Amino acid sequence: MNGAGGQSAGDSTFTVNGLGTALSKTGWTAKASKLSPYATDVLANMIDDDTDTRYSSGTGQESGQWVEVNMGKAQTFDTIALDSGSSTGDYARGADVFMSSNGTKWTKVAALSSDGQHIEAVTFAPQTARYVKVVNTGSAGNWWSIAEFNAYD
Repeated sequence: MNGAGGQSAGDSTFTVNGLGTALSKTGWTAKASKLSPYATDVLANMIDDDTDTRYSSGTGQESGQWVEVNMGKAQTFDTIALDSGSSTGDYARGADVFMSSNGTKWTKVAALSSDGQHIEAVTFAPQTARYVKVVNTGSAGNWWSIAEFNAYD
């Protein structure tokens, strides 16, 4: 990871403040439109609370790629954050955020604009939902990698 001025932070860990309380990921599952051919880049990695593992698309980013998280039950939250971990160039170039109570009817709640950071957070009016879908609206030669997907209340 990089610290201030783009200098390497080495193996240092840090906490992003001001996002609220992270929801427990117990019982969460995930799926995606694109899956990496590498067995180490599986979907479960983006919800395992370990930034040293990741999910990756296994292909360059393109508009319409998506990841979906089933939180197992309806929860109320107002922020999500996507952390690309050590794959700092693999952040979404832009994305729309959708919520659903049943996984079939979706409501757009926010648009994520990339500022080139490997931790992307988007805040919206508080929502109660079981499912969250993030749909990539940008494109890049880089894969889309998510080391951690978090929701905050």
